[in-house]
Amino acid sequence: MDERLSMFMQRLSMHTEGLSMRTQQLSMFTQRLSMNTEGLSIHAQQLSTLTQRLSMHTEGLSMRTQQLSMLTQRLSMHTEGLSMCAQQFVCLPNDCVYAVTSGHFVE
Repeated sequence: MDERLSMFMQRLSMHTEGLSMRTQQLSMFTQRLSMNTEGLSIHAQQLSTLTQRLSMHTEGLSMRTQQLSMLTQRLSMHTEGLSMCAQQFVCLPNDCVYAVTSGHFVE
């Protein structure tokens, strides 16, 4: 009976040591998991900040694009107006051209 008890105690001791090692491994794994979770949280915050900045820049670019479109339309209108004026100016008789450019009326 003493031998059986001694073998049982040895096996129990080995299992206890194994459980202790597994507990330490689990503790280390939990610490690494905690550190990784903190790192992921920091990266998520950074990503959120970058996304907000990108959104603001995109809005700014959209506004600039609209402004550029309006300026292009205005430039096109002015170009058309200048073209029309040039056509009218060329069609005037020479005396009238001189009068318009010099600011004096010619009779």
